[in-house]
Amino acid sequence: MTLPNLGFTYTLGQRLVPELIENFSSQVHNQKITFSLGQSNSHDLLDDLIHEKYDLVLSSLVTQLHDQETDRLLNFYPIVQQEIVAALPNDHPLAQKPHLHLTDLANEPFIMYSQNSGLRPLIDKIFAQKQIRPHIKFQVEEDYTMVGFVQRGLGVALVPHLSHLDPDTVTIRHLEDNQLEHELYLVTRQNKFMTPSVQRFQEFTRQYCWQHFTQPQQLI
Repeated sequence: MTLPNLGFTYTLGQRLVPELIENFSSQVHNQKITFSLGQSNSHDLLDDLIHEKYDLVLSSLVTQLHDQETDRLLNFYPIVQQEIVAALPNDHPLAQKPHLHLTDLANEPFIMYSQNSGLRPLIDKIFAQKQIRPHIKFQVEEDYTMVGFVQRGLGVALVPHLSHLDPDTVTIRHLEDNQLEHELYLVTRQNKFMTPSVQRFQEFTRQYCWQHFTQPQQLI
C-alpha cells in the first residue's frame, strides 16, 4: 500500500500526530499502512506540499506563499485549536502571580516566533488587541528552542500549550485577557489525486478531531 507522506509543525509532534497515527493504525484495515514523516514551519511545509513532497500537511493557516494566494492551490480543513499561554523562567516574579494578564508582560523582553512561523501572525494579533509593542530580543522557529531561551532567563514568550513540557523547565501560565486561540488545519492540494491510504488517513483525521476536539474547552 502506498506510503502516505505527512508533514506537520513541530508542536504537533508531542501529542496530536502520535495520537492520530496510534488510533488510525489500531484499526485492522489500516495496520499495514506506514508513514513517511517530516517536520518544519508552516510556510515551508505548505511550500513542500505544493511541490508534492507531502500528501498531507498539518499546519497553521498561511494565506500567501511566493505572491500566490494559498486558497487557490490548497484546501484548509480546521481540525483543532491550541491555547496560547505565557512561558516564564521559573524564578521570574510573575511566575507566582495569581492571575496573569498579557499587560503584565508588556515591558518584558520577548522570545518570538520567526516570520516564517505560522504562529507569528496570531502572536502579533494578540499583542495588537492590547496595543502592546513587544520588545523582541530574539526570534526563533521551533517551540522547544524558544522554551530553552526562556529557561535561561533570556526573555519570556507566548507559546501554544505544550502538554508534555516538564514543569521544572519553565513556568507555563494561562493568560486571563487573551481569547485568541491557535487554529490548526489539515491541508491538501486542490484537484490532486489521493491514493486510498492517503484518503483514508485524511478522512480519519477529520473525523477523529471532530469527535475529540470540537467541543468548548477541548484544546490540544
